[in-house]
Amino acid sequence: MVSVSPLDASILTLLSKVPKQVKGRQKELLEHMRRELLERLSPEAREIGQAVLAEDGAEHAFSASAQETARELKRGARANNYR
Repeated sequence: MVSVSPLDASILTLLSKVPKQVKGRQKELLEHMRRELLERLSPEAREIGQAVLAEDGAEHAFSASAQETARELKRGARANNYR
C-alpha cells in the first residue's frame, strides 16, 4: 500500500464507504460529495481516490500501487458493512 497523510487516509476511507447505487436526489448529492472529497485529496492521493471510485474491474487504468491501495480500502469498507 502507498503511504499517505492522515488527512488523505481519512478522506480515502470516507470515499470507500460512499454507496455506489442510489436513486433520485440522493444520487446527485452523493456525486457532489464524491467530487468534494476528491478535490480535498492531495495530488499524490487523488489517483487512489479515483481508483476507489472506479467500478469494480475498471481499476486497471491506474498505477499498480493505486490499484492495490484501492482494493484494500474497498475490502475494508465491505468488511465494516457486514458488522
